[in-house]
Parts: sequence; C-alpha cells; structure tokens
Amino acid sequence: MPLSIRQLRLSLIWMKSLSPATPVASLENPETFKTAFEKAKDAKSNSPWLPPWKLGREQSYWEYYLYKYKPTPKRVAANSITRHTAWENLLPLRLRALAKLKAAKEVEWLTRLPVYIEAYCYAHAVAAIIHLTIRDDKGIPVEELVDKTVRLRLEKWLEGKWSTGDTFSKLSLPDVAVKALDHVAAIGFASDKTEWLLDDYASPFSIATVIDASGSDLFGKYEELKEPAYGSFVRALNGLCNGSPNWRLQDISGSDLLLKKKSALLPPGDPPPPGHVLRATESGRAVWFPKYFAEHFQGQESDRPVLGSYHRRLTLSSLQVESLITFLQRNQGFFKSGKMNADLDARMRWACQILGKLYGGRGTYRSYSANEQIDTRASFINSIRKGFKMKELHRAGSVTGA
Repeated sequence: MPLSIRQLRLSLIWMKSLSPATPVASLENPETFKTAFEKAKDAKSNSPWLPPWKLGREQSYWEYYLYKYKPTPKRVAANSITRHTAWENLLPLRLRALAKLKAAKEVEWLTRLPVYIEAYCYAHAVAAIIHLTIRDDKGIPVEELVDKTVRLRLEKWLEGKWSTGDTFSKLSLPDVAVKALDHVAAIGFASDKTEWLLDDYASPFSIATVIDASGSDLFGKYEELKEPAYGSFVRALNGLCNGSPNWRLQDISGSDLLLKKKSALLPPGDPPPPGHVLRATESGRAVWFPKYFAEHFQGQESDRPVLGSYHRRLTLSSLQVESLITFLQRNQGFFKSGKMNADLDARMRWACQILGKLYGGRGTYRSYSANEQIDTRASFINSIRKGFKMKELHRAGSVTGA
C-alpha cells in the first residue's frame, strides 16, 4: 500500500542575535530580566510578555529542561520556575500578542491549513516560530506532500492582522517572520542601540512531524531495507527538513542517520519500535514514528501516544539549543579579550554547562536531536568550555528522546 500522509505538523524557527558590536542590552541586566519575567508570570499584568509556557498549564518540555522530568503530581510551571531559575538557565520571554494569520481565500490549493505564530525574546536574541498543520483525511502521497510544503515556504499566501491593528496580505512565510522579528525586537530592545547578526531568513530551522499516515507497514523492519526501497523516502524526509525545490535530486549517500537504530528515537524511557526514524539534517528534523499512527490503535485511541506533544517538545528543544549557542557566539569576543563582567562570566559558564548536559543527556532533556544540533558546533563550544577549565563535550551513554 503506497504511503500517504493524513496529517503533518510543521514548525519553522527563525532567530536573529545581537551582534558583538552591540553594547550590553537592557535585558542582559539580571535585575531587569528578572523583573520582566516576574511580571510575565502575572496573568493580570500589563506586561507585553508571558513566560515561555502557557499560564496555568503544566509544560513538560521546560520541566525536562530544568529538572530532568520525572512522573510526579501535576506541577504548574509558574509555581516551580522562579525568576532566578529562568535567569540562570537562560530562558526566554514569550510575546503576549503578535498576530493572527490565515491563508488567503483565493489560494485554492490551501485547504484546512491552521497556521499560527509565536515570538520569543531572549536577553541576546529574538525568535519567531510559525506553526502549520496539513490535514487530509484521504491522505496525500508523500512526494506530493513534500512539494506542498515547498510551495508553502516559497509562495506569498499569508494574510492577517498584527496586534497593533495593522493588516497585511500576500506575504510569504519569511516575509512574516522578518516582520515578527522586527516587532519583538522593537519591544524587547526599545531602549538599546542594537546591531544584529545577518542571517538567511529564507532558511529557517524546520521541525516536521508526521502525525498520521497510512501504508506504514512498508517500513516495519528497517534493518532489511536496501537503498532502492528507502532512498526516495529519505529524500522526502530531507525535503521536509530543508524545503528545497530540488529535494528529489539531493545526494543522501554517506549519511550516518539513515533509518538506523541510533536515529530511531522515542520519548524517554521507551525502546525504539522498528521503522521509527528521526531524520536529522543541518536545517531541520523530520519525525516518522509509524507505530504511533491511528491505524495501529483502532478501538484503543486513548492509548495512542500524542505525537503533537512530542513535536512541541522537539521544537522548543531546537529553539533553546540554538539560543544557547548564539549566546556564546554573541559574547565570544568579550570572552577572548577577558572583558567580561561578573554577570556575563556567570552566564557564559551556565550556557556551557547546560549545553554539556544537553549533549550528554545528563540531568536535563534527553535528546539525540539536541546532541546532533550541538555536535555541529562542538569545536566552537569546546573552545569556550576549555577557557572555563571544563571538559570537552561528551556523551554519558544511551540517549533517548527527541
């Protein structure tokens, strides 16, 4: 039975960081940040910010990240995460109101496409994430779906309304992201003289999770598959990661992440069923966990793992890792010159320590994805860690998770 996708969740992350030429920003002052964070936790405040979680709700990612999550009675993040914890773990603020998005009515090929945007402000950077969900009860052939996501990235199909009341139409995803980054930067760094590192806004970091599909038994035993059987499928996963119009032509030879056990990842604590794949590339992640699709849970829907929650944790993990690395990059000049005050010295140490825990899967969110994301910049991170007399990044052993 041919593979067809019934539901895909796609999240695209854009981030821009203050350049080294920018003087210390206001949110890089510990008391300024802590005051802003405390106000953000108050649902009745007039602060433009929220904490990075939804008020009044348990948020498993931040519990994993901060506390090495364990099954406990429900804890509301606002009660357990203090302003001091937020500062010492380099957490962001989340913009309370940004924009409402939708597909333009005249774009006929876009149906049943929920889309929303959120924005984050770190002490040193801003980020915007646009989330899309593609649904089709009859299913969409894999290659057709990848082509559709490519069109979503390239064409001008978005319209909406900013929280300021201004409306817009016929903008592309990068167009909206750039405006969102400018908007959150204007709020977060209004009193600062800022310069930003240039970035390729057409190439966000992407998280694509297949929530439901049919025909998945074809990949039930990945150990037995040969390249002719899975080559086009892996190229499709690459296409979901990078959005390239030429995804069919990409060379996948030599990869060490092709349908192998070390990239067959699950939420912590579970062994990987056959056929589960987390495809990792420099530009994103594609999740294919066929044993969690609906066809395997007929009559037992309540027992089906929630891939949407898994996708959310993977997205936030990718955001947080990238922010920690950009923080080190923004301040490496001060580090090398020895011109760091006590606050910056402490935060550089904390960032190095957190990246070390994420890399090794110790005392925090356990994730091969985070491990691979950090590994691409390991040489740079190790150069900073060495200056703090820390050991090089190393794995603690088996890693599970997203």
